[in-house]
Amino acid sequence: MLECRLEMLEELLNYSRTYSFTICLENLLGLYKTCDDLLQLSQAVKNGEALGICFDTGHLNRFGGNGADFVRQAGPRLQALHITDSIDKYDHLLPGGAGTINWAELVQALKDVQYDGLFNFEIPRENKCPMPIRLAKLDYALKLGDLLTAN
Repeated sequence: MLECRLEMLEELLNYSRTYSFTICLENLLGLYKTCDDLLQLSQAVKNGEALGICFDTGHLNRFGGNGADFVRQAGPRLQALHITDSIDKYDHLLPGGAGTINWAELVQALKDVQYDGLFNFEIPRENKCPMPIRLAKLDYALKLGDLLTAN
């Protein structure tokens, strides 16, 4: 399986060379949970230094990883974020509520590595409410994004 993954990643990298996008490896719940796992995988791929990293905060939180450590280890290879919070499982909640991720520490780490990419809120459970509440949550998400990216 590893050989197949490496071959497919090499093929994708060869294809993407002529385009202006970066292929990112995301930390997952099964394989490749940690930043170290992703860095080891990218080192095994020919031209793997061209691979970026997508950090999913919910995936890491699910097994008790530290988001700030992940961000600092990824450094400039961090190209994308899937932002979600959770209480005790993979809940897909907006940050700033009942979730357990230390956002102050994580945001400081993002500032430390000078992350300037997108914040993708991955929060499908937040839409299970009436439309007026959903719209208020969207307003909150916009304000939260501003707070998370403020210098």
